[in-house]
Amino acid sequence: MSMRLPALTYAIEHWAREIVTIDAHKEGCGTDPALLDALKSLAMQRACTRITLFTTNDNIRAQRYFKNRGFRITAFYPDAMDAVRQIKPDVPITGDYGIPLRDIIQFELPLP
Repeated sequence: MSMRLPALTYAIEHWAREIVTIDAHKEGCGTDPALLDALKSLAMQRACTRITLFTTNDNIRAQRYFKNRGFRITAFYPDAMDAVRQIKPDVPITGDYGIPLRDIIQFELPLP
């Protein structure tokens, strides 16, 4: 039996940390907030001023999750998924809940 561990990957750019992926493997177990808290702590130790992330217009779960944790929408890129499909043609036209997969939304969490 293989065991998958929770993970959060991030990138560093100037004074920001960008969340690339969160993979908790089990919804509702409290792992995601612990990973996010660890990233916040690390970012503040390194004098980062914000944490950023990008998601798609169909990812309602992620949008709700991050809004509930203090993240705010700071940019909206309409039809950006067309450019993504030029690089990754396998990206579907329709996303979660049957929503057309078109746009990218940027979220930010300012840090003290």
